[in-house]
Amino acid sequence: MSCLTSFLCHSLKTISNPLRTQAGDARSNDFPLNVTTSGNQVNVSTGVDDATVANTVYSDGQLAIIRLKKWLKQSKGLA
Repeated sequence: MSCLTSFLCHSLKTISNPLRTQAGDARSNDFPLNVTTSGNQVNVSTGVDDATVANTVYSDGQLAIIRLKKWLKQSKGLA
């Protein structure tokens, strides 16, 4: 992936893991993700599975929605 916006690319390279998501109960951090980078490639991992970021769907400086190249398996089921 070449980062589509320099802000998003820089942000993903400098975030602290695990990354909180909007999935599940945010207070209990139900579905955290770990982000790793190599050059301009960004990978996201659930601890069970990993995927490469395909592109940015939306980014406004506070919220980013990214598209992955495949579905990620979670360690917890969505109930």
